[in-house]
Amino acid sequence: WRMQAISSGISYRSWVTDEPYFSARSLIATVRAATFNSRARAERRVSHLRHVTSVAVTAGALSLLAVFMVRALSAPPENRLADLQVYRGAVTEWSHGGQLYDYVRHNGDIFTYPPVAGELLIWLRMMNVNTGNVIWTVLTGAAVLALAGILLGPGAKASPLSSSLFLLFLVASSPTRSNIEFGQISLFIVLGVALDLKLVPVRLQGLLLGAACAVKLTPLVFVLYLWCIGKRRAALLATFSALTLTSLAFMRRPVDSKEYWLKQILDDSKFVNRDSPGNQSLLAVVERSRIPHASLVWLLCVLLVVVLGTWT
Repeated sequence: WRMQAISSGISYRSWVTDEPYFSARSLIATVRAATFNSRARAERRVSHLRHVTSVAVTAGALSLLAVFMVRALSAPPENRLADLQVYRGAVTEWSHGGQLYDYVRHNGDIFTYPPVAGELLIWLRMMNVNTGNVIWTVLTGAAVLALAGILLGPGAKASPLSSSLFLLFLVASSPTRSNIEFGQISLFIVLGVALDLKLVPVRLQGLLLGAACAVKLTPLVFVLYLWCIGKRRAALLATFSALTLTSLAFMRRPVDSKEYWLKQILDDSKFVNRDSPGNQSLLAVVERSRIPHASLVWLLCVLLVVVLGTWT
């Protein structure tokens, strides 16, 4: 009886004598316990909902990635992985004694990367076209997941739901879709840069970045970034790595190296279409807007981007 009375907020004295006497302390404790239990149940429900949502978003992201990969591999043969066809055609002609930059696909596309990239892609000519397409597409999908894992590593401090949403946005982004659809090399370049900046030991930082710069010139901006944030050793190591690989390619393929570094790189009209809406570079956007003194406006925009990027 006494335990029932206390749990109801009524004192033992009032339970026995039927006096209308309530223990205020017991009543407050009961209310507090009920409130605590209610909050705990609500928190458990919210946590469960977040977990279920995170799993659903991750499953959606993986499904979307699979759809992009299957769609890329099932495209009509003439348009299937168009950029990969250029890589394969150029290195095949190269290995048969031709010049890397003489290859022109039926739609006018040519090989636009330094000779180091041709050396890395030479394996494409050694296997069946369909097999090469599948391997390339699977590796691209794996690169997307690896990139998400690196960017969401221990230092990110992201919740499971935030990580799932990031993966979904990464998969659904235009660069990811275009890399999968056209069989482009850019995702592998980004992955190499992310590995260098996030996971490589400090004493070796810059080596992978330099290798990425030797394959494609765009990552050179990160060399400037490392220098500006005070990581001078990493910037110098990246420069050394890029120059070393470029020099080795120059010794191995002197004709193609001269063609690229003395001609191709100075004439972007062969592989850059600034009138295309797909070209979102600052120069292309400024020129399409028909702004007076476009070159000056472009230069100011570049300086602004450099300042903001290095300052933040």
